[in-house]
Amino acid sequence: MMRNCQDQSIPADARIEACTALIHSNLMSHKMLGVIYAIRANAYEAKPDNALAVQDYTRAIELMPEFPEAFANRASLLEQMEKGKEAAADFERAGLIHLKHDDCAHALPELDRAVSDDPQRSMALYARGICQKHLGKESAAEEDMRAAAALDPDVEKHFAALQ
Repeated sequence: MMRNCQDQSIPADARIEACTALIHSNLMSHKMLGVIYAIRANAYEAKPDNALAVQDYTRAIELMPEFPEAFANRASLLEQMEKGKEAAADFERAGLIHLKHDDCAHALPELDRAVSDDPQRSMALYARGICQKHLGKESAAEEDMRAAAALDPDVEKHFAALQ
């Protein structure tokens, strides 16, 4: 059943059916259930049924709140649905989770998309500045951190509270 749930070479409806059976089996750990919801969301995307995909990514996030891929995938769908500010919040969250694990290579693209979708996201700007600094891009880092502070003078304190 698990193989059919995640095998992208089979039709989306068959994957959805297999994932749904696993979800209802009561055999999955909390964490694994979150992964299965994300896999089923991916199958809904392939149909495409973005509304159901967003619902499943939301459920995956509820089960695993530190699952950056679920946030990023949901954000991409929200962009397609022209919900830019909601997408920006999810991209920001994905970026912050990656940054929390010192993974600027993955954080930076998510934070870029958050700022692109909503340039007023001070936390995304500040976090992007931190990544820029880690990557040796001092002038870009300073620019982002100044812009973040202009939007929210307490952004540094808010960022520290997240860590």
